[in-house]
Amino acid sequence: MAHERRLGLRLFENPHSGE
Repeated sequence: MAHERRLGLRLFENPHSGE
């Protein structure tokens, strides 16, 4: 799904933002 890909890209772009 596109959502899963978007989440992965977001985590890769801002891994610290998630934490």
